[in-house]
Amino acid sequence: MFDTQPNWPKVNSDIERAVDGKLALRARLKERALTYRTRPATAARPVEPKVVVDNYTSDVATVIEVMAPDGVGVLYRITTALLECDLDIVSAKIETLGSQVVDAFYVRDRKGNKIVDAPYLAEIERAILYALTVDL
Repeated sequence: MFDTQPNWPKVNSDIERAVDGKLALRARLKERALTYRTRPATAARPVEPKVVVDNYTSDVATVIEVMAPDGVGVLYRITTALLECDLDIVSAKIETLGSQVVDAFYVRDRKGNKIVDAPYLAEIERAILYALTVDL
C-alpha cells in the first residue's frame, strides 16, 4: 500500500495551503477515510475514548491526555475540539500504540493561563469526546 515515497513538494504545498486556510481539511479527511477499508479493531479490548486533565505535570499549561481508537482524522477531530474551546495548544505529544492513540496536549486559555475552572474543563472534555464519536 505504501510502496512509493510521498510526493513531498505536494505535501509541503498542501500543508502551506492548510495553514493559510485554503484547503478543505474536513472534506479531504472524509475523502481519505472513504478510501480505506474499515477493519475490525485489532486490540484485545477496544479502548473507549477517555480524556484525562492534569494541572500538576506542567507549571505553565494544562495537560489534556486523550486515549482513543486510532483512525483517519482522529488528531484533526481532537485539535478541532480544542480550537472550538478557544484553547492555545502550546505543545503536543502524539503517539499511536497499535490501534490506539495516546495524545497529550499542553494547552492554555486565551489569556495564556492554565485552565482551572471545573465547568470549563468539563466542557473541554465533553467537546473532545463528542468530536471522537461523530462522523467527519
